[in-house]
Amino acid sequence: MNNLNIEVYSEVFTHTILTEIPTLLTTLGGSSIFKDLNENEWNIMMKEFLLFEIHLCDRLFFLWYGDEFRNKLFDKIVTEIAFVLDKMWLKHEITLENKLNKITMESFADYLKEIRADVLTFDWFISEYNQRTNEYVKYKFERPGEDESWEGWLFWEFGKRVASLLGRDSNAIIIVSLQRSALSFMKLIGSAKELIDKKLENNLLN
Repeated sequence: MNNLNIEVYSEVFTHTILTEIPTLLTTLGGSSIFKDLNENEWNIMMKEFLLFEIHLCDRLFFLWYGDEFRNKLFDKIVTEIAFVLDKMWLKHEITLENKLNKITMESFADYLKEIRADVLTFDWFISEYNQRTNEYVKYKFERPGEDESWEGWLFWEFGKRVASLLGRDSNAIIIVSLQRSALSFMKLIGSAKELIDKKLENNLLN
């Protein structure tokens, strides 16, 4: 794959990552089991979904493209995401109201502003991502069989992690809801890949 392919894939995947998180959280916000979450807890959810989705893409890219192209693509996506978030935050100063009804690309930056008091930097972004990767890499990617435990499955462990941060680690319904949201993103990123592959194959993007 050439440099043009890198540009095409990184643009689409970066856009998918950043725009799907608000969609996922808006969907979760419509569920009664999340209605009592406070603002800080929604901030935690936003941050954890971002870091998980990037980790998920990293593993998918390796399966789809092999190590060399995956490294180039992933490095470009992470750099672009860090730049976009930093740029959005610095220019966006308004206070959010009714956050679940106003989650946008720009308001996403305000969620991160609530989490950190100092400037969002590329080093911070990479540090946070590396911490999550060190944890998530221990978990298996493949879905367990019908008679197998979900313990150690990446998506289940993500749900457990977020539920624990929310103080609801014993609530299996919340864990499953978070797990399903993460799975829905994997399907979406797979659909984005198929669309790009088809267009590139037909030379529509060359």
